[in-house]
Order: sequence, then structure tokens, then C-alpha cells
Amino acid sequence: MTCALEFDFLNSGFRDWLIALAPLPFVLTSAVIFVRTPSLGVKAITFLFTLGALFALYVFVSATYGRYLELRGHQNAGFYTNIEGPVVNFYESTSNQRRVEFVTVHNREFKISGPRLGSFGYSKRSTDGGLMLPGHYVKIRHINGEIVHLEICR
Repeated sequence: MTCALEFDFLNSGFRDWLIALAPLPFVLTSAVIFVRTPSLGVKAITFLFTLGALFALYVFVSATYGRYLELRGHQNAGFYTNIEGPVVNFYESTSNQRRVEFVTVHNREFKISGPRLGSFGYSKRSTDGGLMLPGHYVKIRHINGEIVHLEICR
């Protein structure tokens, strides 16, 4: 049996860099205010710009990068579980018009809900080209149910 790497959290790296665009409305608003009413002065513009930057930093760290660092630290420290076996009980569920797939490997159910902000585990559903299909033998490394390493064996 030959196994091929399908996903590795450490190789995929941090993916949610778009959250850095969060302060853009504040920056644009401060520029418009400065152009239209220069009498407000530099203090008002600096305040809005600083507020936007702090907001972006808070969202970036709390919603995304903090979770990424947490998972990376757990994996590097060895706080993960390895499971291997055939994929069984594959089923789909639609909740809030979002398709979610569930698979069971070695009596452990995993949820694959597609890419979303702040999620760094395996998220490739079968309709998105994912290869975690019924009957496939897989090797999974997970941290509290979040797949951080996946190999498909044939």
C-alpha cells in the first residue's frame, strides 16, 4: 500500500492574510474626512487611522493568527493523535445552506466544512476535489478533531 500526502498543516502555512484588509474602511474614511474637512486637523485623522490599525490587529490575532499559532504549537509539541483506517460512514449534511461532509475513521467522526476564516485544518470537501472518500484507507493526525495531516493510501 502506497500513501500520498494530501494535506499538511505545517506545509500549507497561514492562509487568512486577507483579514489584514480590515482597517481599509477606517483608512479610506480618514482620507475622505481629511480631504473634505481639513480643519479637523491631523489629530482626528491620526485617531481614525490608529483606531483602524488597532481593530485590524485585534481581529487578526484573536480570530485567525492566534488559532494558527496555537495549532502549530500543539503539533510541534506532539499534542496530537494519529488515527488510521478506512473511511466509513461518509455522509453529507446541509446546514444553513452550507454543505458539510462527515466521515468516520477508526470510530472517530470528522467534520469537513470547506474553507472558512480561522480554520486551518483539512477542509477540502469531495465536491471541491477532496480525496477523503468512502473505502479509502487514510492516515490522519488531528488536534481535537481538526485534521492537521492527511495521507491517502491506495
